[in-house]
Amino acid sequence: MTQPPTVLVVDDQIGEVLWLIRDLQGRGYHVVHATNERTARQRLLAVSLGQESYRLAIVDIAVAIMDIEDMVRERVNFDARFLEDSAVAGLRLCEYARNELKLSKRELPIVCLSIRARDKDVETRLTPLGIEVFERDSQGPEQSIRRYLDQHLPPLKPDQTSRKA
Repeated sequence: MTQPPTVLVVDDQIGEVLWLIRDLQGRGYHVVHATNERTARQRLLAVSLGQESYRLAIVDIAVAIMDIEDMVRERVNFDARFLEDSAVAGLRLCEYARNELKLSKRELPIVCLSIRARDKDVETRLTPLGIEVFERDSQGPEQSIRRYLDQHLPPLKPDQTSRKA
């Protein structure tokens, strides 16, 4: 039996997206989780090379650039510039997928989560890429993204979970 369709979740705050991962799994989808920009870029490259396939990618706008172990090994200077780069790493991932890898909306639908969903810079960079952004806040971040999932990733029927993504 092959794996059910897969969703890529890019977020370094697992506690904040655990509800999302559980919701997706409850719908019958397999979830692959990338905790940083570097790993997510590898996953996106694999999609462009035909090695991986995702029904949807859900990307946090502010995500770590790399794992802490890599930072220590590479002696990364953990300064204000590094933090600023991390604050927009998800935007760079979206631009990388659409502009550099040329992954179309059909090949890889992408949506973003952000506490900065109404920020003009976020909107200006994502709108031309055909990427929606959903508000992420402590008062119920799942509301709008759940409506999106209900529309675009309805629960799978048992026979659908044996099909490839």
